[in-house]
Amino acid sequence: MAKRPDDGCRYLFGPAFVCGLSLAAMLVWSIRFPERRLWPVGTLTVTNQLLIWVPTAMIFICVIVLGLIGWNDMGGPAAVRFDLGIPLIAVGNVVVWSGVSSIGVKATSGAASDLNTDGLYRWSRNPQYVADIAILAGLAILSGATVWAQVRHSYFAGRGAFQLGCNTGRQRRRD
Repeated sequence: MAKRPDDGCRYLFGPAFVCGLSLAAMLVWSIRFPERRLWPVGTLTVTNQLLIWVPTAMIFICVIVLGLIGWNDMGGPAAVRFDLGIPLIAVGNVVVWSGVSSIGVKATSGAASDLNTDGLYRWSRNPQYVADIAILAGLAILSGATVWAQVRHSYFAGRGAFQLGCNTGRQRRRD
């Protein structure tokens, strides 16, 4: 039996999918038990940071490796992939890191903070999450890998819903 090009992807898809489901489960927990919520955390601890950032980092690492394994298996033109993918990745990174510099690492990591309505936060309450989606879309377009779509869905279901759903009520408007 001939080996399919995406046979190696299943070993990375599983961990990425589990991480996405873990983040989704943390969302449900945080909504169901707000007094013991996992996000936003309010007070930063090593445990709550590991619960959030390890699955997130694992998803991004798996997505990059899966994109490299399945590089252009959809057969799209390189000019289109590079012209769309690289700007999305670049702009996404600029937005993420300007958001981190605007609200600080602690607030980015889920600590309670004042509501920021300046800069990018004037147009979106969650510009870093929107930028994460742009980065992932850029990686998907750039790689042209079919398996990427499966991981992207696990990320959006997990991290995106987790962050957007639980971010309400933890920031106070500055007077």
